[in-house]
Amino acid sequence: DVQKLFDVCDNKKHKCLMAVLYGTGVRLSELIGIELTDIRRNEKTIRVIGKGNKERYVPMNDKLLDIITEYWRIYRTKRWLFENDITNVQYSKRSVGLVLKSLREKANIIAPVSPHKFRHSHATSLLEMGTDIRIIQKELGHNSIKTTQIYTHVSQHIVANIHTPINNIKW
Repeated sequence: DVQKLFDVCDNKKHKCLMAVLYGTGVRLSELIGIELTDIRRNEKTIRVIGKGNKERYVPMNDKLLDIITEYWRIYRTKRWLFENDITNVQYSKRSVGLVLKSLREKANIIAPVSPHKFRHSHATSLLEMGTDIRIIQKELGHNSIKTTQIYTHVSQHIVANIHTPINNIKW
């Protein structure tokens, strides 16, 4: 479904918005709170302010950095990464929701689409690629590992492909 959303999206801002959501797993409030000064090109991180005003840095790979750079060259936002094109004020939560709703309809996706679904998809994809759950916990800004462990229940693919230590024994 994530790929379908990207496939039907012709707007560079909306593609970048989805790329940041999916590529970092940030919360909606964190997404719209990203300022241009929060993007650390050299460190390949984005500074986000999470729940309880906690600061953390999420990784940003070369592809995501390229997407953000291409987007910015077109839109030339002033302060916020995502701004209203006319007023230059911070993009609203409602605007993000409307963008995703429109793309969901355009892609003929039945399941609900929300910024939080992108967060879940991000975490589940990391788990399926073998990323340690403690790294995912830190990246998502969870205080408790129990909060992060919900993703282990979501991904049955991981459970089905566990290699136990008995595989290392030669007979």
